[in-house]
This record gives sequence, structure tokens and C-alpha cells, in this order.
Amino acid sequence: MAPPEHRSQPQDWAPYYWMFAALPVALLFASDFIEILMYEHARAPNAGAVLQISLLLFFYALWPIVPRMVWQLVTRFRSRLVLPRRSLIAVWLGGFGCAAFLAHMMILALVLRYLYSPPGWGVADYVHSVTELWIQNAGLWFIVYGCTCAVILWRQSKFVETSKKPPVFKVRQGQRTILIDLQTVDWIEACGNYADFHRSGESFLVRKSLAALEREAKNFGFVRSHRSALVNLSRVSSLVSTDGQWVELKGGERVPLSRRRAAQFKQALL
Repeated sequence: MAPPEHRSQPQDWAPYYWMFAALPVALLFASDFIEILMYEHARAPNAGAVLQISLLLFFYALWPIVPRMVWQLVTRFRSRLVLPRRSLIAVWLGGFGCAAFLAHMMILALVLRYLYSPPGWGVADYVHSVTELWIQNAGLWFIVYGCTCAVILWRQSKFVETSKKPPVFKVRQGQRTILIDLQTVDWIEACGNYADFHRSGESFLVRKSLAALEREAKNFGFVRSHRSALVNLSRVSSLVSTDGQWVELKGGERVPLSRRRAAQFKQALL
């Protein structure tokens, strides 16, 4: 079994990141949508309002894919996110942003030429449109692309910095304050608004929800085996299927393993 440090996973692309990616273009599309519906001069001569809106929606819908691609690329090369090379990563992201921006403008130019140009337009007209759009929209889209890449770089850098060292929790017991290194914990049990840290036969209550701990501990080899249990994979001895499913730890303690989480847990052990 690989040690926890080799199991560290990059920060996942959570569903709410799609909202972050789509918000700028959603506002821009809403503006175009309202203008086309309310003002006749905004409607394209070569297509009806429905087709025009559909083509613009297609153009704007391509944008959220770009932050996802940036996220995947940064995640793939996250090991390079150290101070001496961070400027190189920023330059690399800037180059990717420029390429994506150019591709986006090329698609927009094609859409606009189809909607507004008279028959007979050719390659020269198309290239002129791309150049014109690049100049006209450079400020707006560079801000959108630049801010998005910067946020992703910051988010992934934060993960790398925080994932290097496991968190330490302070637990008060009478007059003493005990420091508990997460990697020394065998498993964690949900106890209402608290979490019960089990370590070498002892248990310590920490005021933190299991859901919050799961997000923090998954980078250090902890996987949920049950809705009320997080297990340190480095402490697992075997899986037992008598009177239900259980995770047996090296100290002999057993932790419940639910059917719904069994396949994912077994995969994590590989």
C-alpha cells in the first residue's frame, strides 16, 4: 500500500467551479439576448432571432470549457508550482490564454460573418473580422481570461502549499493542550458537531464536522468508509465481510464499511 504522501490528490474540480466559469459569459449573453429581443436593429439580417440567439449561445457556451482545461493542465503540472518556477507557469498559462482567446475570436468571427455579411465574403474578409474582433474585444476578454487563469493558479498553488504538511489539531484535556498530527490518527468518527479522532486506542474530540475534515484529510490518505467514518488508509490491515462489511485496522479495531462506499474504498486501497 502506498504511503499517504503518494496518495495526495489535486484539488478536485467541484460543481460550483462551473458556476464560476460560466458567470462572466452568462452576464454577457444575457445582455445580448435582451438587446436582440428588444431592439430590431440588433437582429441579424441573415437569420431569425431564434437562430441568432442559438449561435450566440453556442459561442458563449464554449467559454466554460476553457477554465476546465486550464484547471486540468495546472493540476497535471502542479508539482512545478514552486516559487522559482511560478513565473514560468504564469507565462505558460498566459500563452495558453492567448491561444484560447484567438480560437474563441475565430469562432465568433465565423458566427458574425454568417449572420451579418452579404453573400460572397471570403477568407480575406474572415481574417479581417478576426483581427478586428481581437482588437475590439482584447480588453474585455483578456480580463476574463487573465482573471480566470490567475484564480486557478492561486487555487492550485494554495493546494500545493497546504498539502505539503498535514494539519495539526489542538485538543484541550483539562489543563493540557494535546497536539494531534492528522497522519497519526487511525480513523475519525462523526459525533454530531464534533469529530472523534481515534489514535492508538485513545480518542480525542475535535470541534469540526466530518464533511469539513473529509475535504481536508483526503489529501493525506483518508477515505470515507461509512457516512460516519473516515479511515487512514495507511492503518488498514484488511477488509472483513462477517456480519456486515468492516475495515480492520492494524491495531485490531474495526470500522464499518457501507455497501455504497465499498467499491470506492477498495479502489483507494489499490
